Amino acid sequence: MTVLYILRLDGDADEIAAKVADVSDEAWSILADHGFVGETLGRTDEGVVIAEVWKSPDGYRDGIAHPVVQSEFARVAMPQVHVQGPYEVVRDFQPGRAS
Repeated sequence: MTVLYILRLDGDADEIAAKVADVSDEAWSILADHGFVGETLGRTDEGVVIAEVWKSPDGYRDGIAHPVVQSEFARVAMPQVHVQGPYEVVRDFQPGRAS
């Protein structure tokens, strides 16, 4: 079951986006191996909101908890993440791509 998570991080949006971009390719690969599909970051008055799509709640839990991923989040000093979800994806539409 494909799921959506909404993450909120407080702080300077540009700094948070830079920290996300600084996470190693190895960590992103581990997340993808656990079912990470993609994410979109949006600026808020308090920081950022991130919409993440995962192939399953178990994949999210296991991927985020992976020691390499946790080490990377610590290395880039990722702010505390407030997570909402999982929400079952009932429609994923992207123009030009079959859903």
